[in-house]
Amino acid sequence: MTSYQIKKLTMFLAIQNLIVTTNASILAQMPHFNEIFDKFKDFVALLLQQSIIQSQPISGYKELKTNVQNNMIDQAFAISVNIIAFAEITNNIVLKNSVNYPLSTLYKIPEIACIDACRNISKVAHDNLNDLTDYNVTTTTIDALNAAIDNFSALFPLPKDHINIKKMATNDIKETTTLASTQLDITDALVKMLLTTQPEFTNRYFSLRRIQQLAYSKLALKVNITDPNKNPLGKVKITCPTLTFTKPKYTTQLGNFQLKHIPSEVYAFTFTKPGYQTLTTNIPITAGERTQLKLTLTPNP
Repeated sequence: MTSYQIKKLTMFLAIQNLIVTTNASILAQMPHFNEIFDKFKDFVALLLQQSIIQSQPISGYKELKTNVQNNMIDQAFAISVNIIAFAEITNNIVLKNSVNYPLSTLYKIPEIACIDACRNISKVAHDNLNDLTDYNVTTTTIDALNAAIDNFSALFPLPKDHINIKKMATNDIKETTTLASTQLDITDALVKMLLTTQPEFTNRYFSLRRIQQLAYSKLALKVNITDPNKNPLGKVKITCPTLTFTKPKYTTQLGNFQLKHIPSEVYAFTFTKPGYQTLTTNIPITAGERTQLKLTLTPNP
């Protein structure tokens, strides 16, 4: 991907994260929004897949695939454990058995069966969402799991002719970027309908909508994390399966986190803090350029 395409993908992912964490009652005020946003998400998922295929050498493809699968399994298992806790308390044996996948089994079963199991956990969670609020199963955690499933599914099939597929991905990235941008252009018009009634949401949306002018710097990534009231969140733990940290990484008291000298790649970062819902998001990094993001953690119900 070119540096400009990576900047656009960074913006796409930030917008997607904002929409997923926005109250549904706000989004409902925009006609046909769900239909447009679903198309946008599909294009972003495709663009992410294309960028991964283009940037990964064949020798690293298996490792990448394993990391993406592990992220999906971890999120699915965390939700299943909470569902099982509810089932135990309510003596709902059928519900318990429907999601009772040992973690070791999820790691061992064939990849397609693993996807099916994770999708089943997501469906059961969605079908019982009203009863699971007190068990830290929310639309946000379910959406995060679905995104992880989509990311892993997007890596199929394994490339038989990696060189040709990389060339195809390079050609397709431009087209997919244009298609995603078109959906956002439509979204812009809808969001403008809320300028007076939802100023906080619209200001946040159009702030993210602008492509950051990233200066060349040794500092590769700078993230600021707040709660929904824009209060900075310190002591947020940051993990990334494809990066090795010499010691645990946490945000400062001002909610800031930064990394230097990161190779160009799309990284899956997970942000956790007791009392808040876990957030996992994909962040594209371009070597020699600085990526800046603002993220929000939602308190547990």
